[in-house]
Amino acid sequence: MARSLRGKCAIASAKLAFQSFRETFSSDRFQPLEKRGALPQHLLWASMSVKDSAYDELMYADALVGPDTVDTMPDETLRAFLERGRRKTFWRRARTTPRKRCGGSATWAST
Repeated sequence: MARSLRGKCAIASAKLAFQSFRETFSSDRFQPLEKRGALPQHLLWASMSVKDSAYDELMYADALVGPDTVDTMPDETLRAFLERGRRKTFWRRARTTPRKRCGGSATWAST
């Protein structure tokens, strides 16, 4: 089981952070601020290149590039993403939620 989770903990953690971000900036507490011109921050996903050659070079970019984020990656990763990356609409799917904890990370499934 541990091998099947390799490389997935970081993505699961990022998705939990994004879920918290969405909840914060769509909350009743933020709405009055937004009406007065406040803008939400953007999440920063830094260094989206893989460090383990066993992973697909777009593993992090395919999973995390999306709206309301700032993504940093080396030129090679950016070129690869522009050529064959999957531009998912993951972040906008409200029905995607963390389902259970496994080894300290969340696993995700569509409900």
